[in-house]
Amino acid sequence: MKIELTNLEHSDALSEETPAFRADLVIDGTRIGTVHNTGTGGANAFRGDVDAYYRADEWCRANLPKITMETAEDIDTDLETHTFRLVQDATFANDLRQQMTESVLWHDPADGHLYAATIRTTKADIIAFVKQDHPDVQILNELPFGEALALYRRAADK
Repeated sequence: MKIELTNLEHSDALSEETPAFRADLVIDGTRIGTVHNTGTGGANAFRGDVDAYYRADEWCRANLPKITMETAEDIDTDLETHTFRLVQDATFANDLRQQMTESVLWHDPADGHLYAATIRTTKADIIAFVKQDHPDVQILNELPFGEALALYRRAADK
């Protein structure tokens, strides 16, 4: 089952405890409704085909990896949790695109951190300078976007 969010509107300013967002929920290419959260810690609200929503929720619980809890048993990933991950993924992707427009980003495998240099000359000059001083780093701007995003996420989760 392919679960997507389209027309996502996210607000960091309104997010207090949970992401504040509104999006269309699309299951296997069909829009089944809208999902939103006010960002104040409550559950998502859904408006649309409730039967399709519950089928997707059951699929998530049966097929997605469980959530590992440090102090309790692992719990099923439901559609609400998966929706939050999709919002977070989209937010990370947008942030990375923006940063790669303004900066050269690199990941140092020695310490696992991300570093950035603002582009004041040309991107090629900055990349050459970084590679000269740090030959073992990975330049995110040169990687396929999916690989760059995975490194960006891993560094952010630390």
